[in-house]
Amino acid sequence: MLHTDVEHVDLGEHGGRNLRARVEHRTLRVALGRSWSTAVTLGRRRATAVEVTPAPGGASSAGRYDVAIPRPVDPWQQTAQRIAALTVVGWIVVRIAHRLRRRAREGAPQ
Repeated sequence: MLHTDVEHVDLGEHGGRNLRARVEHRTLRVALGRSWSTAVTLGRRRATAVEVTPAPGGASSAGRYDVAIPRPVDPWQQTAQRIAALTVVGWIVVRIAHRLRRRAREGAPQ
């Protein structure tokens, strides 16, 4: 069961604006059998944006806006992609080598 929760964390005031972080909690829970007692839970927390709103009585004339936080590259996903690419390239190289060797054997005088 995949579940996503969003939490807001107050970061304070800066330059006449209130800052609030938006944090996303993703949880994956996999149960084995009928009972949740044999479940495996995996989770991830990540800040997704900073919400900026004018402070009450502040001199700021800008309205509310969000500043997105760039998602960091997941090293495990990057490693898996590289391994998959190397596997495909290795398979192609082996197939070409077998084909060239077979052609060389068929064309060689006996």
